[in-house]
Amino acid sequence: MSVFLIYGNPRLSPTHWYTWISEKIAASGLVCAHISLPNPQQPDYEQYKQIFIHQDIQLNEDSIIIAHELGVLVALDWLSIQLKQGKRIKALFVISASNQNLAAKPEYHSFMKHIKIDDSVIRSHVQKRFLFLSNNDLNIPAPLSIGFGHLLNAQMIEVKQAGQFRDQDGLLEFPQLWEKLKPILKAKEEA
Repeated sequence: MSVFLIYGNPRLSPTHWYTWISEKIAASGLVCAHISLPNPQQPDYEQYKQIFIHQDIQLNEDSIIIAHELGVLVALDWLSIQLKQGKRIKALFVISASNQNLAAKPEYHSFMKHIKIDDSVIRSHVQKRFLFLSNNDLNIPAPLSIGFGHLLNAQMIEVKQAGQFRDQDGLLEFPQLWEKLKPILKAKEEA
């Protein structure tokens, strides 16, 4: 089983929930590979595509993707291509995301023109899909996240007062994510 954490913030504090969830995954005997996307304030589609090519990620039916904010768009664009080739994955965790242009993120507008998410392929080739949203995310309003969750046919989990799920929002641990991830990891251990 392989777990990939995809996000758009290469300069993380050690208190970020990415570190916390990676440690939880490691305690389960697995490695969590981090894929960081540089310059999230000026996203570059071609650069991000190259990052995924160079990572040489091998997906299989035991793969798990955890993607946050900008990482969601890039991951789903990439997954749409990979899964069309007949691959399947175990689970997808989408955190603080929308496939719509955001008023609070005008720097994403031209980048979004390149993003092609094949929701039918995602729904049919990803066994479990989860979307986490916050009631006080100032950049991605809950209705946009909910619409995105419906598109992916994802189980939606609202986390109260989590902002954009960043450490500066006070989210140093993410027990709601672990609650959904742990049984999937455990099921593989028992198989």
